[in-house]
Amino acid sequence: MIQKQQKSNSIRIWLNIHKNFLQQFDTQTKNNYSSRNEAIRHGMKLVLIEITNYKTNKTQTQNPDHTLSHIQTTTINNNPKEDLSDE
Repeated sequence: MIQKQQKSNSIRIWLNIHKNFLQQFDTQTKNNYSSRNEAIRHGMKLVLIEITNYKTNKTQTQNPDHTLSHIQTTTINNNPKEDLSDE
């Protein structure tokens, strides 16, 4: 029986990371996340929030009267063990 693959919102990526860096990452995140993938997804979301906040603050400083209602920010759940994928 041939099964059709279901379309997913996820995409697989490959990274080259120094072995020591990855070992340190795994050591630091193993008690807070159920998997390395979950920790990486959470980290990526934090980067997006940081960049958005930086751009927001930079624009407000340059043009304090400009409203930034068009920028959507993401809130990360305070419980890192919850699945943060595909929110």
